[in-house]
Amino acid sequence: MKSINFFVVSNNQYFILGLKEYVASLYHADVSSHSGWKIKFKSYQSHEALNIYNDLNLKNKTSAKNNVIIADNEMYYVLALFLKKDISPSVIFLTSTECDVEYLKRIRLSLLPEGCFYNALPSFSRIGGLNHREKRVCFYIYQGLTPTMIGLFMGVHSKSVSNYRKSIKKKIGCQNKGEFNNALIKYYKLCRC
Repeated sequence: MKSINFFVVSNNQYFILGLKEYVASLYHADVSSHSGWKIKFKSYQSHEALNIYNDLNLKNKTSAKNNVIIADNEMYYVLALFLKKDISPSVIFLTSTECDVEYLKRIRLSLLPEGCFYNALPSFSRIGGLNHREKRVCFYIYQGLTPTMIGLFMGVHSKSVSNYRKSIKKKIGCQNKGEFNNALIKYYKLCRC
């Protein structure tokens, strides 16, 4: 039996209910065949978003599962900062605006018979984890330090700090500094709760 977990972060209850109904109908069509689906669907409000990591860890320890995280645009970057490298290969990650009927069908069709995601999915839907230095750069940027100051603290040149920032933005999918700074602010506010 194939299994897939859907984690949805949204404050829009209508979106969550509609998505849940559509996912159930999409995967229910395969139940009549010889290999059925085991579907789990869990939703979170934005202030509960970081609980996803605990649920992913619990599920990954018991067995290898397919995981799809769908988040509102403002929470997308925050969750991308939070996910660790060891779980990101088992996760398809997309924004609520990217989550349309065709994309959900592509996810379903990309599952191999043994229930693992096929690697041909678009690279933007996989979020890479940040290494230790990149996490330090994020924290220092959040604190308002300049690249020169961060370089002094970390023992690297300020150009290296700028390169770290570009790498981080690319990994989490931010298009500009404003999106990146907003993601850092929301992430660290959630971590304080």
